[in-house]
Order: sequence, then structure tokens, then C-alpha cells
Amino acid sequence: MSNNYNLDVYKMSVISDDTEADIVLQDLEAEIEDKDRLIDIIMQEQSRLEDRMKDIEIQHEAKVLQHKNLIRNYIGTLKMKETKTQYTYTLPTAKLVRHKVKYDYAIADGDVVMADVESKFPEYIKTAKTVDWKALKNAIITLEGGEKCVVNEDGEMVPIAGIAIIEKNSGRTSIKFNGGKTYETEENT
Repeated sequence: MSNNYNLDVYKMSVISDDTEADIVLQDLEAEIEDKDRLIDIIMQEQSRLEDRMKDIEIQHEAKVLQHKNLIRNYIGTLKMKETKTQYTYTLPTAKLVRHKVKYDYAIADGDVVMADVESKFPEYIKTAKTVDWKALKNAIITLEGGEKCVVNEDGEMVPIAGIAIIEKNSGRTSIKFNGGKTYETEENT
């Protein structure tokens, strides 16, 4: 603020004449313009920072994707330790875990399944004439064409009718860092 009378508006308690009133109004106008200018600068900076944040996020996603692809390809070359539900490999910084694909079973027609299992595999039928799903699930083998079979006592592959197989997960991969953090991948490996 620049005025001829060198008034300190912030120390004034009363305006005594038109000149002082004009000075206060000029100071008010300058204050409003200054506020608007500062808000404009802040908004421009905020917009610039938001754009920068988006750029950083895009760069981060690209780098993470590259790292995930490198690890996924490397996992394909490893002799991993196999358990019933997953494959694991331990590195100094992390434990690589590739989960096996899990399936769930939906009964398309319970009567058809019951009749088929009863005639072919009576040992999987419970006394109350229900299928022993736990034992049957462990015995089911999926052939290359997707057909579900059970090996009978003679070693023959016998198809099971009335069962639909539902994939529960798609063999996801996770990386368990020694610090306790776990990073899950979404894609199949």
C-alpha cells in the first residue's frame, strides 16, 4: 500500500476525513487484489503439483509393472518348493509365492451326481446317501480337455457326470518381504 499520508490503517480506530476513508478503501482494494493474486498463484501451484503427482503415479505404475514382469518371468525359471497349495522360493529380500489354482465344485444336478457316484464309486457315498465331497474332491482328476474323472480300483479313468468345476483363484503370485509387507499380483503366472 502506498499513500501520501503515510497512514497505518491497521492502527486506525476511526476514519476522520474523506482522505483517510479513501486511503482505507485503496488499502482494502489492494488487500483484496493481493489475496486474489496469492490464491491464483496457489491454485496454479496446486494444479502443477497435481499434474506432477499424476506423472509420478504413472511412472510408478510403469516401473511396478516392469518389476512385476521381470519377477514373473524369473519365477518361471526357478525350481520352486511345492506344497499342496503353493510354490515358494526364498530370496534374501523376499519370499516368492505362486499360489496354485484352486477349484470349487458346484453340483449341477445332485440326483445325477448321486446316481453316477453311487454306481461307480460307492465308497464315496455316505450312509445317508450323500456324496463324500471331501474324499471325492481329492480323488477327482481333470484331464486335458477339462473332463473330470476319478481313477477306479482297476486303474481306469472313469468320468463323473453332473459336476461343474469353478475356479476359485487364478494362481496369483505374492511377494512376502522380510520386513513383513506382502505384495500381491493380480495377473496369472
